[in-house]
Amino acid sequence: MRQFKGLWIPRVILEHPELQPVDKILWGDIDSFTWEEYTFFKSNEVIAREYQVSERTISRSIQRLKSCNLITIKTDGRKRTISPVRVDNLSSLPRQYGEAESPICLYNTNSVSKQSNQTKYLAPTQEECVLYFHQKGCDESLAHQFFDYYTANGWVQGQSRKKIKDWQAAARLWIRNQVKFEKPKNNGFEGNRFTVKSANDFITNG
Repeated sequence: MRQFKGLWIPRVILEHPELQPVDKILWGDIDSFTWEEYTFFKSNEVIAREYQVSERTISRSIQRLKSCNLITIKTDGRKRTISPVRVDNLSSLPRQYGEAESPICLYNTNSVSKQSNQTKYLAPTQEECVLYFHQKGCDESLAHQFFDYYTANGWVQGQSRKKIKDWQAAARLWIRNQVKFEKPKNNGFEGNRFTVKSANDFITNG
């Protein structure tokens, strides 16, 4: 019987872009069984009953984990066993059941690279925008305009609609161009407001 103390799910599994929530829980469940001479041997029927989902959902989940190279499956014709593939730099650490350290890491580095690229496009919160505009000596209302505009268009810019990598750079550009969003004041002579006094003031003071 396993010494079950809960599920441990590493970050690379939690943030994997191709996995569904049930896949991540299942991977943690499989990993919790795999120590010393033990392996994960539950049938799809048993997993489905425990998770309160359909067997079809579990079958698809196992296939996704396999296609992402996160598990290996073995069968002797009667019993199926599943083992997790070690992931990221966590593979070099001892596991909770006294397993020896292992330097082997079979995680697909392309997936890690995709995740790293995604972090470049994190949009700021409204509070972060207000704080940054305040640091630049601008009104809070200008920060709200900036945040609302880019939130509405998905934080992209230009005709190519590329994701904004540096929102602070976009904010500085917004501040420099703020005059475009303001109605210019008319300091000239306005005929529809003509009075003798205003005419004299205009001639005298410009």
